[in-house]
Amino acid sequence: MNQPYMQAALHFQLSKITNGKRFFKKLRPSFVLPTRYLLANRLLNDEYDRVQVQVEEKLRQSESLSLQCDGWSNLRNESVINFIIITPDPLFVKTVLTKTERHTGDYLESIITDVLEAYGPEKFMAIVTDNASNLKNGTKQCTAKYPHLISYGSYL
Repeated sequence: MNQPYMQAALHFQLSKITNGKRFFKKLRPSFVLPTRYLLANRLLNDEYDRVQVQVEEKLRQSESLSLQCDGWSNLRNESVINFIIITPDPLFVKTVLTKTERHTGDYLESIITDVLEAYGPEKFMAIVTDNASNLKNGTKQCTAKYPHLISYGSYL
């Protein structure tokens, strides 16, 4: 049951809402909605694990990868850097909450290198970032370390 909830991005509170219960009762009378607690804990963790296995398998089978990374601030104004690997399908692989860490070229190179090393730097062909000077500096250091890599800045 967790997969339809996750894929449809249904709110976990739906199991508490009378109209939500009524909807599922009409749709399938024998169906019992899981509790919000069950959805938000065990079922969510199970779904995360299932998706992680699929992502890891796809990355393992891929011969050529590209890494995309972008930094931004979330709703709590926390600094975040996300990493997506293109296989050619985009696969979200990592979020780094940088907290108080300054976004220097050295720091960004270290977290980019962590992702490259986790999946095999020889499989990567390119790194794509925005045009922030600190990311350019970080990717420049990565391409010096791994000369086969090409670094692209996005212009959008």
